[in-house]
Amino acid sequence: MPLPVLFGANVEPHALPVGRSSEQALLIDSLGLGLLTVQDHPYQAAFDDTWTLLTFLAARTRHVTLVPTVSSLPLRPPAVLAKAVATLDRLTGSRRTPREAVDALESAITVIRAMWSGERSVRTHGAHYALAGVHPGPAPSDALPTAVRRIDDAALAAGRDPDTIRRVYNIAGVIPPQSAGPFQGPASQWAEHLVALVRAVGMNAFVIWPERDHTRQISAFAAEVVPAVREALARKT
Repeated sequence: MPLPVLFGANVEPHALPVGRSSEQALLIDSLGLGLLTVQDHPYQAAFDDTWTLLTFLAARTRHVTLVPTVSSLPLRPPAVLAKAVATLDRLTGSRRTPREAVDALESAITVIRAMWSGERSVRTHGAHYALAGVHPGPAPSDALPTAVRRIDDAALAAGRDPDTIRRVYNIAGVIPPQSAGPFQGPASQWAEHLVALVRAVGMNAFVIWPERDHTRQISAFAAEVVPAVREALARKT
């Protein structure tokens, strides 16, 4: 059975003005959106640290799932990342999901899963990352999903049903009254595009990255676009 379609919004981790990211997070949570994403680029001088920010936002919000849109493993070694993920998972009651997208992905995921295995001592061997008797912990409260970019054929080869894979589309755009192009138009146009993506290519999660006026755009997305998409998907094709 296909996964339910989720909707969310991105929070920009700008350090200034102080408190803006928190205000956006509270808005997303109050609107009932399911996903809150934060990009992870530690080398950006204008950005707060993503994992510190995620922890702070987790303490301020109550329902939304927290998702880093990328985790740079060369800057965040997988053993350390695994502990950070598990800690935040436990503190938030499983309201976050990791995502890795790097060249050394297979080796890194092996390390992360080993750190979550509950074993007393963990050893792994890989070309990029390895552990030599590390004592992991604490373990996550539940099995955490790890998002991996794969096409359907590769998913089937790995023994996965493609319909059970979460496919997230980050959409940069705005919702103005008049159309100026794809994802640059009214809510009805957005809804039409999103429904087509669900039905044609199996996308099942959409995260808006407002290009301006974040508060108004996120509110319009939640109040106008999301209900229209859900209503259209509920109708028979």
